[in-house]
Amino acid sequence: MGHFTSLLQLVRPMTRSLGIEITDSSIKAVEMTAGSKGKPILHGYETEYLPDQAIDDGRIKELYSVIRTIQTLVAKLNPKSKHVHMVVPSQSIMVRFLKFPDIPLKELQKLVDFEVKHNIHLPFDQPVYDFVKLNGTEEGAAKPKSAIKKQKESKKSPKGSDGDWQGQAATGKQDSLGLGGEHDLLFGNSKQPEADAEALEKLQCDVMLIAAPRALVDEYSEIAKSAGLKLKSLEIKALSLFRLIHQIQITNSNGTFLVVDVNPKATDVSIFHESQLKITRNLPILFEEKKAEVTHEEGSPLDSLFTDFNTDFSATHHASNDLAHELERLLNFYRYTLNNRTQVFDRVLLSGDVNGLPELAVVLQEKLGIEVALFGTDQITNAAAPLNLLFSTYSVTIGLALRGTGR
Repeated sequence: MGHFTSLLQLVRPMTRSLGIEITDSSIKAVEMTAGSKGKPILHGYETEYLPDQAIDDGRIKELYSVIRTIQTLVAKLNPKSKHVHMVVPSQSIMVRFLKFPDIPLKELQKLVDFEVKHNIHLPFDQPVYDFVKLNGTEEGAAKPKSAIKKQKESKKSPKGSDGDWQGQAATGKQDSLGLGGEHDLLFGNSKQPEADAEALEKLQCDVMLIAAPRALVDEYSEIAKSAGLKLKSLEIKALSLFRLIHQIQITNSNGTFLVVDVNPKATDVSIFHESQLKITRNLPILFEEKKAEVTHEEGSPLDSLFTDFNTDFSATHHASNDLAHELERLLNFYRYTLNNRTQVFDRVLLSGDVNGLPELAVVLQEKLGIEVALFGTDQITNAAAPLNLLFSTYSVTIGLALRGTGR
């Protein structure tokens, strides 16, 4: 079974690998490899649409329909690589930002395991979880991944770390954990006595904890195996997109920016500051859905793909305004509730699989007063049909494939 891991592997030598994203309406895949001059090469991409209600709100309702769809997708893509990285649906995971003592990773892993078992309430039974140590002292920081020997899967928790996001993975199983969570719990806003706050801060580190139901991880493993693929990792969408941002440099990855991935039934929103994920949320906003199948031949122009689709302007207009309103609320929460009043947002980066994404970018820029840009780059060599306006549609899968064959 593939490990659930959110550790961010930044750009490094990679061999050919796949990135696959499963949403409520479709499955998207790309195949990539490293280029001779440092530019990744995109070898192919495909989208296959799912039957209605096969997946609902991130939950797989008809497993065999999903399996048949991914088998069709892989047959069309005909990849040379069997190594695949997949993204877990945001609706089905929990992300929390916590503070722990700034101790070496080996000891921190034991502490996180204890906290998950006894004190941190998770919204599902039998969780598979992972954590990333975001900062701290040299003594507490993770070793570079190249210094960690590859381990075979066992019943013990796997260990690993990646690039600038240093951390140690832990996979665990717990019984009957209850539902927790208001804003303070979700974003780790534990308050400390003022007199001791400064001294205590020096002894603590920030930790991002990610958890998913074991049943979901097992289903994704079965889906990959059914298509003859080897599941190398599962991770959250925010980190896949950040990896791509770091690679193509469409904004300063050390600045403060908002990443918005819009799909027909849900939108993922993440705030990054100084290369750290600060907030990630899933918003259930309904946009116009693309119904036609995506087909293309090698070398065919795709600039005007989807432009002939009928769009319910009124519904799209309302959804765009709803999204802008929710983003304003989130920005205000980040600035004022989390005490980041002086931080200036460099950009909003937009990706997703809905009609009228360029028009949505214009609406959001007008409403938020922040520059909004779609994902796009010339830093990736195209060996397949050119992506052009479809780059934003495949941004998540490209970010996944950039992991290469390592964890």
